[in-house]
Amino acid sequence: MKKAHKTKLIFLIICAVVCVGFSINKSYAKEPIMEYKFTVEDQKVKRASFIWKSCINELKNEKVLTSIDINNINSYLAKQMRSEKSEPPLKRYARQKNALRPTTIEKMVEEQIITAEQGGQLRDKMSKYNLKSLEK
Repeated sequence: MKKAHKTKLIFLIICAVVCVGFSINKSYAKEPIMEYKFTVEDQKVKRASFIWKSCINELKNEKVLTSIDINNINSYLAKQMRSEKSEPPLKRYARQKNALRPTTIEKMVEEQIITAEQGGQLRDKMSKYNLKSLEK
């Protein structure tokens, strides 16, 4: 009888250790998904804004865009990307990605911020880069 009692106790201890081990592994294995999502979206926005700036600077060096045109483009993009402090981050990233899409060039031409010729050249410069990540 004593031997059966000892084996039950040992079995219970082993089960408890295994359960604790699994729960510790599971708690450490959880990935902070939301933080990861924010960083990925933030990197997409930063990459797209870098592409916009580099294309605008190239056109400035080619003397296609003047400093007034560049200021108008930058203020238009800033206005489109502006968000409220209380806005959730994913909505903010969605707004910023929407503002940095290549289709914004057509909107700027329609609103006469830049001319159609300047818009065409800016579109040609931006077509070299893959901005498909902004469509998601």
